[in-house]
Amino acid sequence: MTAVAAASDAWTDRFNTPNWADLIAAYTDHQLTLMNLAHTKLSAIEGLTPQLEWHGPSWRWTLRFDGHGASGWVYLIPRTEKPQIGMPLHVQQLDQLRLRKVSKTVREPIEHAPVVAGTAWCEWELSGKSVVEELCKLAALRLKLAIQA
Repeated sequence: MTAVAAASDAWTDRFNTPNWADLIAAYTDHQLTLMNLAHTKLSAIEGLTPQLEWHGPSWRWTLRFDGHGASGWVYLIPRTEKPQIGMPLHVQQLDQLRLRKVSKTVREPIEHAPVVAGTAWCEWELSGKSVVEELCKLAALRLKLAIQA
């Protein structure tokens, strides 16, 4: 079995909990660097705790980061073909997040995200280090604002 097939099987097999290494085994060097950077930076945010969990047919096995007493603060999605970060943003938070200061690459998915019950469900493909760093800063800012509220 190829590394891609094994990683895909690990990501899609609902009944066998994979480990993180299995989920990212098939990535290119670039994708692996970005996923490891995202994992390291999100894990370093004080108050966020990771949990590998099954999230249905769309996100499958995903690393969910919980924070400030809420589950699902940010998600690291090891989709086999394109790793992603998902972040639910409450509509009332958007003004506080200073979105005019973020890059177009980060801002556009927020503007076009589907809104369900007052929450915009945003997803970004991890395409470069700057995107990963900006998204991790956004996650940290959200947590800081929630703690201050």
